[in-house]
Amino acid sequence: MEQVEQCANQPTSERGRTGKERRLGNALEDSTAGAPPLDVLVVRTVGHDGLHSGDGSAAPALLVPGWDTVRGAVSTVISLTVEHGRMQLSGPESRCKFGAMNGDQTTVWAEGTSADLVADALPLGVKASTRMVTAWVEEGLLANPEPRKTSAHGSDPRVFPPLQRKLFTKLLEVRERSPLGRIPQRALIRLVLHMWLADDTVVLTPQARRAWRTHARAVGQVTTTKRSEGARAVVDQLAHPSASFKQRRAAQLVLEEGERTQQIDLDRLTSVLTELCSPWPAQPGSPRIERALPTPFGPLTVQQVIAMWKATQQTIRRLRYEEIDETALDRARAVHRQTWAEYQVHRSAALVVGAGAFASTIAVPATMEGQVIEQVNAFVGTLAGELGLIEAASHEVEAVRTRRAR
Repeated sequence: MEQVEQCANQPTSERGRTGKERRLGNALEDSTAGAPPLDVLVVRTVGHDGLHSGDGSAAPALLVPGWDTVRGAVSTVISLTVEHGRMQLSGPESRCKFGAMNGDQTTVWAEGTSADLVADALPLGVKASTRMVTAWVEEGLLANPEPRKTSAHGSDPRVFPPLQRKLFTKLLEVRERSPLGRIPQRALIRLVLHMWLADDTVVLTPQARRAWRTHARAVGQVTTTKRSEGARAVVDQLAHPSASFKQRRAAQLVLEEGERTQQIDLDRLTSVLTELCSPWPAQPGSPRIERALPTPFGPLTVQQVIAMWKATQQTIRRLRYEEIDETALDRARAVHRQTWAEYQVHRSAALVVGAGAFASTIAVPATMEGQVIEQVNAFVGTLAGELGLIEAASHEVEAVRTRRAR
């Protein structure tokens, strides 16, 4: 859980400085906290390649509507140095009493009730309550406590396993150590999901499923200003240099509407983005020549961009209503781990030879928080692919393009 602490220890000015924010400065500060399908989004493709089914090569990275990382990349995964039942306490840099203890001391963790977890929070200076513990279970920050029976009459209070008791304390410690003074609950949710992606022992899939529901509910909860900034940044990256103001504005309005309503009008979106990316008339009797965006991994078409946005919106909706079972989540996680490792090789090679204008897009985020955000959002793209949503969306978008070309 070292990276969880690193995320809390980072200076305020560095928090959330992902690749997209390095390009847009402070305009999108904190926007990734509830990154909507149309915030300024970095797509890093791994495993599933949009319209080109069967092409498993690492595909382009680019700002598009569709997800903070539809199919993402990050080189560092949270390393869970968990000794079952034992934990190294934090160093003196912590502002809370618990974190100021000697790093050589250890706490031996045993199973505990909700009341025990509340007591564990006291050395941190946190006034927790059993109601808070129950809320954390419901949100997916903690697993369900396990039943315990020590007598023939009645039953004892349910207990949390040692690792869950430890997780509760570590999350509280991270929250208390934040230089921001307060870490939003959705940030803690992402840390829990990141642990689930990296390790099979601390956060189990039933808990992760609830955490994904909580995460999905927070997606898209941004202000009108940030939504507009996100749409404008997407337009800036997709637009051909000769695109007119009218074409840019039309594309931005359609993107904003799609994000606000969570409904994608494929015909309108295909029309405005095609005009934006390829702002020239079709020759009489000839199909329109459409421009693809050059990337270090090959060209990326408007159709791929739209398909990925639609697929990830559908995935988030399913996560929000818990329509994806644990077996599907486990299967997608296994695929994600493999494709993630493969992507690191492709990305490293691209950075070595020079990625040009896309170097900042495919670079590893400078902060631990940025890496957590990337890793969590990347899994959503893998899940979309495993559910067949990317392929289905690609066929829909291609059908629209074909119909328009007639």
